Formats: sequence, structure tokens, C-alpha cells
Amino acid sequence: MAELATTLSKARPVTTHWLAVLAMTGCVFSGEFGTDTISDSSGDDLITIDRAPEKLVFQRNGSSLQVSTADSSDSIRVASWYQNTDRHIETFKASDGSTISSTQVEQLIQAMASWSSDNGGMSWSQALENSQDIHAIISQYWTAPTA
Repeated sequence: MAELATTLSKARPVTTHWLAVLAMTGCVFSGEFGTDTISDSSGDDLITIDRAPEKLVFQRNGSSLQVSTADSSDSIRVASWYQNTDRHIETFKASDGSTISSTQVEQLIQAMASWSSDNGGMSWSQALENSQDIHAIISQYWTAPTA
């Protein structure tokens, strides 16, 4: 199991270990969970966020990955994501069961940046309200659940 030291407000750990370090195979963020920071050190981790894929905005924030929700001020910061691949959360899961891998997250961030640049610098959150293009981009990177 991965060692995941976290600062969590209302996230619910799926599997926990004693002390201040959580040994996690997964963590669920639902409702209004505020702003949380995850420091992952290794392993095969899963973060489930109770939002649809199109409501999740992934972006680089310094050396960290920021996952924000388009419909609230909730966000998750994965510390040191860009410093070491051991810091990556391997899979994110949305409320509809769709998943996106850490590799696909990077590709999605690049696609989001390109789309924003090609559309007058419109933010991804603004674009979600106005464009079907966004849904086509998102579906390229998120994997729908299998029956």
C-alpha cells in the first residue's frame, strides 16, 4: 500500500493506517470538501471525486497538480506532482465511474491549455458553460466505466 500523508478537511479515507500518515489505496472526496493537500510517496493510489468529469479542472500549480471543481471552490492539491512520478496519484475516478490515469491527466492538461489558447484565453471553467468542444476533449482522456 502507498504511504499518503495528507491534510484533509472532509475527505473520507477508504483504507487507513494509524498515526498521522494514511496508508491508502483510495480516498473519496464528496460534498463540499474545501481545499485539501495530498502528499503521496508511492504505490497505486485512487482518488474518487464526487463530481462529473467535465466539472473537474486539472492544472499545474508550481510543482503541484491542482484539481479544482468548476462548480465550487473545492480543490485538491497533489504536492510535488511535477518533482517525482512517485508523487503521482495513479488514477482519479469521477462520480459517473469514469477514470483518468496520471498519464492521461498530463495529456488533458496540455489539451486544456491548447484549447484555451486557441479560444482567446478563455478559462476552462468558462468554457464548460459554453462549448460542446470541451465534452469532446474530455471524452478523449477519461475512460468510461465498463458494464
